[in-house]
Amino acid sequence: MKVLQILSLIFGLFFVVHSQNIAEKSAETILSGTVYDDVGAHIPNAVIKIVGSDKKEFVTKANEDGTFEIKLFPGIYSIQIESVELQGFQTFKLEKYRIAPSDKGKMNFDIVLEALETEPCGYGGAGIGCMTAEPITERSEIKISDKILQIPLEKLPEGKNTTKRKN
Repeated sequence: MKVLQILSLIFGLFFVVHSQNIAEKSAETILSGTVYDDVGAHIPNAVIKIVGSDKKEFVTKANEDGTFEIKLFPGIYSIQIESVELQGFQTFKLEKYRIAPSDKGKMNFDIVLEALETEPCGYGGAGIGCMTAEPITERSEIKISDKILQIPLEKLPEGKNTTKRKN
C-alpha cells in the first residue's frame, strides 16, 4: 500500500511540474516585425537585441527583407535595433516595452530607423564623407573685350534672319 502511495505522489509531482512547463510554453509570444528606413525601404540584416527585466538577453537578426521573429515570454523588455551592414542609420532604443500574452501568440513590431543626417554636407550634399572644396587662394584677372561685333539684321544671309519683319 505504501508503494502505491509513493508512486501516486511521484506521478502527481511529475504531472504538476509537466503541466507548469506546458503552461509556460503556451505563454510564449512571438514578437515579429519589419525594419524600415525613413522612406519605407526594408533594411536587411538589422540586429535586434532584447533584454528582459531579469537581464536575460535575446538577439536575433532580420532577414534580407528586413523581417524578424523572436519568441519571448510576457514581461518588460528593452529593445535595441541597429543596422550593421548599411551605414548611416541611428540605433533605435526603446525602454520598458511590454510583451503581453496574446491569444494569437504573436505581436507585431514594425520600426523605422532614422537616417543619421538628412542633409549630409549641407544643402544638396553628395553624401556622408563628401569632398570639401579647397579655398581659392589666387585671383586671376578676367579680360573683357571692349569691342563688340555688331552686324545689322539686314546683312545676315538670307533664310537665317528669322527676326526680320515683313511689311
